[in-house]
Parts: sequence; C-alpha cells; structure tokens
Amino acid sequence: MAYRSNDDITWKHQGKEMLLVNLANGAYFKLDAPSAIIWSGLMDGQSNAEIVEVIKDTFNTQGADVAGDVKCQIGAMLKENIIREV
Repeated sequence: MAYRSNDDITWKHQGKEMLLVNLANGAYFKLDAPSAIIWSGLMDGQSNAEIVEVIKDTFNTQGADVAGDVKCQIGAMLKENIIREV
C-alpha cells in the first residue's frame, strides 16, 4: 500500500522530530522520532516492512511489536486525514 500526504498538509523537521500542519484548519501534529521515520518513509514510498526495518536499525526495539506500532501509527494518520492511500 502506498500513501501520500493530503494536499493541505505541510511539514518541517525539528531535530529528530517532525511538525505537521494542516493548512486548511490549523491543526498541528508533533511526531516523535519513530513517528517521524514512519512519515518520512511513507513520503519516500517505502513499504511498511521497509519502515519497520529502519526503525529496528535505529532504535533498541527488542521485544517491541514494531510492525504493529507502524500499522497503528499509519491508521492514526489516516483517521486524522493527514495521509491518504494512493
């Protein structure tokens, strides 16, 4: 599955975090480092599996359900209309 940001969303890196702003309604979202990796991966066209591997390579994820966390974060982004399926 591929995703793109919705047209009204703009974003900016802030260190390891990311700030997303919905220009249509002024809502903003601050993404922590793992969520920023998910966002960047989605915008670069990476698959969920590729994003999971980047997170595993970047953070100590021993015992964590990284795939489940990535899926959950993507679901939250879809629900907030930050991203859309393409």
